[in-house]
Amino acid sequence: MKEPRTSESSRSLIHVRDTRTWTGKKLHLEYYLVSCAVMGGCAESYGVEVKASSESGTDYAGIENITMTGTKILELIDLLAAGTVTPTGLADVVQDWL
Repeated sequence: MKEPRTSESSRSLIHVRDTRTWTGKKLHLEYYLVSCAVMGGCAESYGVEVKASSESGTDYAGIENITMTGTKILELIDLLAAGTVTPTGLADVVQDWL
């Protein structure tokens, strides 16, 4: 699994959730805050990453440059974790949130 990130971005683990799939398999979810310097380092843009690990492997999804407001991206990450959103559903949930 290669996780797409630019060399100028960094990520911080915000939430971890352990749940089960609809078939009963264990699923470990990690939610990350991604920050990326923009405008020559004068500002930051924020995104999210979701990583899901299970017996059958690891899945990943990330979206950069969602907002430039730190509190807003943390609210989104809280919602993602509360709803145990998986990498598969990340794009749809973020699109609805916007």
